[in-house]
Amino acid sequence: MINLTAMLWAVLRLLILMGLFGSAPLPQATPPLITAPEPGAVLRGRITIRANLPDGNWLRYELEFAYQEDPTQTWFPIAQSEQAPATDLLAVWDTTVITDGTYRLRLRVLLKDGRVLEQVIEQLRVRNYTPIETSTPEMLFDSPTPTPPVPLQTPTPAPTPTPLPSNPLTLTPNTLLRALARGGLTALGILTLLGLLAGIRSRTHRD
Repeated sequence: MINLTAMLWAVLRLLILMGLFGSAPLPQATPPLITAPEPGAVLRGRITIRANLPDGNWLRYELEFAYQEDPTQTWFPIAQSEQAPATDLLAVWDTTVITDGTYRLRLRVLLKDGRVLEQVIEQLRVRNYTPIETSTPEMLFDSPTPTPPVPLQTPTPAPTPTPLPSNPLTLTPNTLLRALARGGLTALGILTLLGLLAGIRSRTHRD
């Protein structure tokens, strides 16, 4: 016959031992460390994001950004991978495709035991198209600053000179000779006529 009292005491001792010693603690994982960019940096163009990831006890890392003052805490992906990078370069962030403003950068590492390691870089100022504040601790220029395109100006064609109509009074040598000949003939005719009239008058007086 089973002794229920003895069984109950055995279970009770087991529970007491579990409460005293507890479960074995999980090994402590090295948190990720973003080395670039630094908090408060000014970002322009394409920015390289560098970080030191923990040893190979992780499944995936996720790199995201969000607006600094976004109450909804909406994060937008930059890069994610399940493969360890060859160097500390995690991603290249093209800041020219977002509006100028202040942002946050977050790196999340999912461990194999289910835990999540996280680091957030605050107050990253994107200044591609707006002036940079004078008190700037650091500026990152990983690529030339994109300049807004300047519209090309179409050259205004110069006015084409309108040719003047030909002068109808233009004299040519032939025209001048003909005019002189006509004038000479007319004068000769007039003188001849005057001579005839003078001759007729003198005959009339004689008669």
